[in-house]
Amino acid sequence: MNNLSIEKLEFLESIFNDISKGNDFDLIFDSIYKNLIKFIPYNRIGVGVLSFDEKEVFAIANISDSETYLGAGYSIKLTETTLGKIIEDKKPRILNDLDKYILTRPNSETTKLILKEGIKSSLTLPLILDDKARGLIFFSSKEKNIYNNKHIDFLNKIALPVAVLIERTRIISRLREQNKELGESNEFKAQFLSQLKKEVELRTKNLKERNEKYEIMLELSKSFSHSPKLKFLIEDFYNKLHNYLKLDSISFLKLSHRKNKTKIISVIENKIITKRFDLFESIYGSGKILNKFNNSNIINFDDISEITEEKSFLINHKLNYSILIPIKLQENLLGILFLSRKKHQLFTQKELAFITELIEIFRLNIFNKININQIKYDKDKLKQKTTYLSEEIKVNFGEIIGQSKSLKKVLTEIEKVAPTQATVFIRGKTGVGKELIARAIHSNSKRKNNIFVKVNCAALNDSLITSEFFGHEKGSFTGAYERKIGKFELANGGTIFLDEIGEIPMEVQVKLLRVLQERELERVGGNKTIRVDVRVIAATNKDIEEEIANNRFRADLFYRLNVFPLYIPSLKERKDDIIPLAHHFMNKYSKIINRNIYKITQRTEEFLKYYSFPGNIRELENMIERGVILAENNTLDLEPLNYNTAQIQVPENIYENMDKFLTLNEIIEIHLKKAMERTKWKIYGADGAAKLLDMKPTTLQSKLKKFGIK
Repeated sequence: MNNLSIEKLEFLESIFNDISKGNDFDLIFDSIYKNLIKFIPYNRIGVGVLSFDEKEVFAIANISDSETYLGAGYSIKLTETTLGKIIEDKKPRILNDLDKYILTRPNSETTKLILKEGIKSSLTLPLILDDKARGLIFFSSKEKNIYNNKHIDFLNKIALPVAVLIERTRIISRLREQNKELGESNEFKAQFLSQLKKEVELRTKNLKERNEKYEIMLELSKSFSHSPKLKFLIEDFYNKLHNYLKLDSISFLKLSHRKNKTKIISVIENKIITKRFDLFESIYGSGKILNKFNNSNIINFDDISEITEEKSFLINHKLNYSILIPIKLQENLLGILFLSRKKHQLFTQKELAFITELIEIFRLNIFNKININQIKYDKDKLKQKTTYLSEEIKVNFGEIIGQSKSLKKVLTEIEKVAPTQATVFIRGKTGVGKELIARAIHSNSKRKNNIFVKVNCAALNDSLITSEFFGHEKGSFTGAYERKIGKFELANGGTIFLDEIGEIPMEVQVKLLRVLQERELERVGGNKTIRVDVRVIAATNKDIEEEIANNRFRADLFYRLNVFPLYIPSLKERKDDIIPLAHHFMNKYSKIINRNIYKITQRTEEFLKYYSFPGNIRELENMIERGVILAENNTLDLEPLNYNTAQIQVPENIYENMDKFLTLNEIIEIHLKKAMERTKWKIYGADGAAKLLDMKPTTLQSKLKKFGIK
């Protein structure tokens, strides 16, 4: 059950409930259409039923957000279409460019019809019941290249209930045909109804069992998110499963923080027991046993002849039969799960299949709990060391100018996270000063006396980025004339700042994830594993969640980086800091170019307050630097410059042929009139003046009233 969210489990549970209650096909299909869109993209869904002679497919339902040309009632012979191949192979099919597909099958009438509807991509899923195809469900989208294997993985979860629903529809349809043919043959009808009842009862029983499993998985997902400690997570797992799987104990074995020790957490008949073992007397200390985990997902403890501390522990508690399940993240062993019974009663294939589904939920939650506990452990350890007084920390923030509430919030968060070892993920628009924030975190950390390495990921060549990050050995590729130390190795003992991390190629993200997880790397062309102790600070101006959704950024890497997210507000969100920043940059560049500029005109300050600064602090700094260069009479005045803003658009010829120099209010009045004229005096709507000026309609009305514009 690969990473099903609570929302997905609830959706699957609702389908099973609807079918098990015997709800009408049209109602269930309508519910699927309305709710499945949260997880699968489509503009239309259709369902086709395979005829009893398996020679035709009949369209029995179709829902679309636009006009349809291929609807319910349409039928096609399998010999005239490629659908027969899908039914024969019992495998889904994705066509992500129907315009290209029709060129290979120009006589396909069904493809022509859906192209007429504007459809560009399709996903066809066979509905399998008892290892036989009963029908097909079609998902169609008006976008190209929209479907992938992740969609198929999730849709396979709904294939069984929909197949049962289709089979029920086929049986009812067949009953009606039989009744029509046989007329008043009451004896046959009674016999057929009895057969139908048994069939429906059998399917309903299977669905209820499946539904019970989904309810357990849903409850586990919910309870895991609220379990603060690992031992309570194990207890929740036991409470939800011991009746269903007839368990007397659930245990979890992991490496302890203490040297050469392992720790087992057991729930035995509702009692939590913890015990530590010597590493070399434990399963972890036996390479022979650990090798078994590389070849199997579930191991019978009876198959392990060695007497280990864990085996003795379980036998002492009269647990005579156990299976062992390695809990891994990629190739890393997080721990070992024991499911135990007092009676020597083997698990059935049905039970083992369900356990396999449950392990994914358990694995992800164990991984999160171990990570959270480790972070808490690091923070508690660091609290015992030197603590910076707030005044001392503020001295180190000297380069960060401003007193706005949003900036103070950021500084407070820096004070909290800087002394820890936690990875920091800085988010914010371009030019907000992400590098300055990263340096502030480093300067206030225990690594402040060590190196700070900045890497601009966007500036690195895709083909050489691996070498830049991890280094390379001499001769490892063309042009590698000598060994090179990578940025991570260079930053050992210090901090590495990965700016614009959203630009890293997917293949490099995998290697970066290993460094973050294992704190080790290998140079390109090398075979030596190098341990590194590096604190990582990453930054991006991209919408990472959107990048993940579009498969351009790995979700597991994001979770690794996002331990402590830090959002840096744009300059537009901290208006109170604009004038102090302007004075700071004026003083800075006055010294650099050796000029005595010490004053900013009032109209310039007013202009800066109204300016939207799409380039944020970087743009303000550049603006002030130009102003200092052009300044006269020791005063900074930006009036000769022309800046395009979201709120004040100054025409290029505004200063030409003017008898009287306009005030800022006069410029605003002219700009408002021009905007109203361009939009034909319309305020509201997408084509209104408020949208053009990027302000609320009520704000625009207020300004029009202020300037007497009618």
